[in-house]
Amino acid sequence: MKGIYKRTEYPTAARSAREELGPPPQERIDKETLQGILSAGGLTKQTNRMLGRLIAEEKLWDEAMELARSDEAQVAFRSAWALEWAYTMDAHPIEARFRRFFEDFLRSDNTSVQRIYSKMLCDMVRRGAVATDALQAEELAGKCFDLLTDEKTPVAVKIWQIELLDDLRTRIGWIEENLTEMVRSLSENPECRPAMAAYARRYLRRVTAGRAGGKRNG
Repeated sequence: MKGIYKRTEYPTAARSAREELGPPPQERIDKETLQGILSAGGLTKQTNRMLGRLIAEEKLWDEAMELARSDEAQVAFRSAWALEWAYTMDAHPIEARFRRFFEDFLRSDNTSVQRIYSKMLCDMVRRGAVATDALQAEELAGKCFDLLTDEKTPVAVKIWQIELLDDLRTRIGWIEENLTEMVRSLSENPECRPAMAAYARRYLRRVTAGRAGGKRNG
């Protein structure tokens, strides 16, 4: 199955991310140094790309994942966002740390981290780069269900929970039985946000088309 992200090639710029961001060549970048870099100044898309390059070039995967678990919401978000960009350059280090990544997603209550990690997880699963065992699948389904049914969960997070649950349809019976109706109920709720309603309609059309295709092929 096709993944979510377009893979990013390492830039051919003459200057490395370390040179662009300032740490002296002889200085080892540890978790505290990375946190300082992440926290310095405003964060733009361009800056985040450079931070992602830094993580990939300096192999700061463990440090970035630890910072994404931070109780400081901004630190956790910035680290997860930079980690996402690094992931598009080289997915293998995250795939190799999948168990830790998966546990971090289950435990995170930071909505920004939930959104980013959900998307990365969906990409890994759809590319067949990782596979959840039976227990992980149940844990993932429970987490997704909790986020989907929580009124405080942002739309951008809910959308990825639906996608993850959809990927688990054939493995967990209650998802197959209930997900479509859950999404329909969300879309028909008078308080449903326009972005959520639009996504729900697209999702329901996709499910209907898939079932029609299955009947024709059956």
